[in-house]
Amino acid sequence: MVVGTSAVEMTKILASQARIDWKGVADCLMASDLREHRTCIEQIIEVAPGEMVVIDTDGPHHQLFWDPSAFLGRNGEYSFEEAAENLRKVLNQVLAAWCARYPRAAVSASGGFDSSAIAELATRHGTVELLHFYTRSPGGDERAYAEQLANHLDKTVRCECSEADSIDVTENRSGFRPRPSACSFTQVFDDASERFATAIDACAHFNGGGGDNVFGKLHSAYPLAELYRHAGLSRSLISTAINICDVTGVELWSVFRQAAQAIWNPGRIAASWPRQTELMASSAISMASNESHPWLQSAKNAGPGQKQHLRNIARGTATTDYLNIRSTRPTIYPLLSQPVIELCLSIPTWFWFMGGRDRALARTAMQPFLPVPIINRSTKGAFDGLLYQIFALNRDQIFRDLNEGTLVSHKMIDMDQITHLQTQDAISASQRARILQLHETEIWCRNWC
Repeated sequence: MVVGTSAVEMTKILASQARIDWKGVADCLMASDLREHRTCIEQIIEVAPGEMVVIDTDGPHHQLFWDPSAFLGRNGEYSFEEAAENLRKVLNQVLAAWCARYPRAAVSASGGFDSSAIAELATRHGTVELLHFYTRSPGGDERAYAEQLANHLDKTVRCECSEADSIDVTENRSGFRPRPSACSFTQVFDDASERFATAIDACAHFNGGGGDNVFGKLHSAYPLAELYRHAGLSRSLISTAINICDVTGVELWSVFRQAAQAIWNPGRIAASWPRQTELMASSAISMASNESHPWLQSAKNAGPGQKQHLRNIARGTATTDYLNIRSTRPTIYPLLSQPVIELCLSIPTWFWFMGGRDRALARTAMQPFLPVPIINRSTKGAFDGLLYQIFALNRDQIFRDLNEGTLVSHKMIDMDQITHLQTQDAISASQRARILQLHETEIWCRNWC
């Protein structure tokens, strides 16, 4: 636990009593993947990636010294093949650098494309051991893909079954941090990862998180609008529109309609952030901040697809503090490394849909290195079954904590709606996930009350 992430240590240095910033809590519940300057603890402000805080006679203010928007479209004249070759080189260089710093890594190998790419490249430059998590539900069992990767790398993979009964929902492992950043279901991952890393004497955990964000999984027609601005009317518009249809499953007319709206009404395409207000009290919703991510504030003149891509990457950086919270070993997300981000932002956004494949450029870059079934994977496993089990095992405890907790006493949540859900036999997967999130935040708040 270091001062940089510990609100407990910060408040000791400030010699002040830590108090919850309830406006920060409301923002966190509405946009947990938006890292605002405001945290959930008064007097503690977060500095965003690429920022510095300048303190002068007017007080402190934030300033970007690394502005990712400066790279948007920089390599707009690349051919698809040139872009893929450059991405292959950069990925290889980045993994070489990380392996030089951490020569023995425990790699979380989900069996998906991103973690497989990390494992393959890291194997070329360091010592790598593979750990895979699965659940007993069919949608959460990806062992076949993980074992295929292991065979390809001539390695074994340790497969760990994630069980809900080993999770303590009354614990939030990010309780010492200035905002709730722990999920209850990741406790099993954290514990198993630490045992595995200790057993193999790993220097660090390597994770493929952020791949969807960096590798242009946009699922919109905005890149088509950018292609039109770049090349005008051309045959490539039709082929790109069809590629977008193939990736998104949306009909052709819908793709052209969204692209046309972006072309003729660019002012409507804002760098906004989606906010979730389900089960929140109206008083909390009214506290919503208008603050955007500093990266997006500097990208006002960017194309709509570029803004979406940049926002996705910003969202990806917010996920890097969810895993291995108590570990003394660092958790490295190589795909969120600065050289990878800069290159991916510089490439035309429509390249990511080429050939009707999502993340097409990254797949092409890694094609010489990975088995075809992994390169071409269009689905991924999910842990919905684990969340269902956690909710089912702890249902009474969860609703009791919310009913008697700090969130309802500070008018953060709508207990009438939550009580209504409590009486329902069938609760949707999204509602279960939302209730678990509210409960995790409740437990975090209790650490500070």
